[in-house]
Amino acid sequence: MKKSTKGLAIFLGCVVGTLLIIAIGITSVYVWLVEEPKITSEEFASHDWLERSSDSYLVPESNGDFKYYKSKDDLDDYYYTGTYEFYCGEDAVNYVVDELSDYKYGLTRYDIDDYIDVHSSEGYRKNRFVCLVLKNEQCIIEGENTFTDTVITPYYGFYLEDPYKEGLELTNMREGSSYYFLIQEKED
Repeated sequence: MKKSTKGLAIFLGCVVGTLLIIAIGITSVYVWLVEEPKITSEEFASHDWLERSSDSYLVPESNGDFKYYKSKDDLDDYYYTGTYEFYCGEDAVNYVVDELSDYKYGLTRYDIDDYIDVHSSEGYRKNRFVCLVLKNEQCIIEGENTFTDTVITPYYGFYLEDPYKEGLELTNMREGSSYYFLIQEKED
C-alpha cells in the first residue's frame, strides 16, 4: 500500500508540474500576442512613413524631431517641422484618455475597447493601438515659416502588420480625417 501511495504522489506531482509549465507557456504567449506593444517609439523612429493616398511623407527622428512633407517628391518646401511623441498599447490608451482629455476630443476608454472588440476579427488589438502627437513648430511654405505658435495635432489608430501594407492606420483627432501610413525604409 505504501508503494502505490508513493507512486500516486509522484504521478500527481508530475501532472501538477506539467500543468504549471503549460499555464506559464500560455500566459507568456498571451502577453506576447495581446499585451506587449507591437511597435515601440524606437521602431517608429527607425522608419519613414508614406501616406498611401496623398503621398505625404512623415520622417521621424530618434531624437524626437520630425519633418512632415506634403509630398515625398518635394523635400525642400511645403513641410512641417517640430517634435513628436509616440505611444503604443496601454500607454497609448492612457495618453489618449488621460492626457488628451483636456482637448475635449471625447474618446473614452470604453470607446477604444468597444472599437477593438467590434474589429478584433480584422486584427485590431489593444497592443496595436497607437497615439502619435505631432507638435508642429514650423510650417514652411515657399521657404518661409508661416507659423507663429506651435500647433499640436494628435492622431490615434492602429499599427497593422499586413505584409502588403504594413503601417499605421491613423485618425487626426482635430479634424477626424483618416490616413494610412505605409512603413518605409529610412532614406539617408
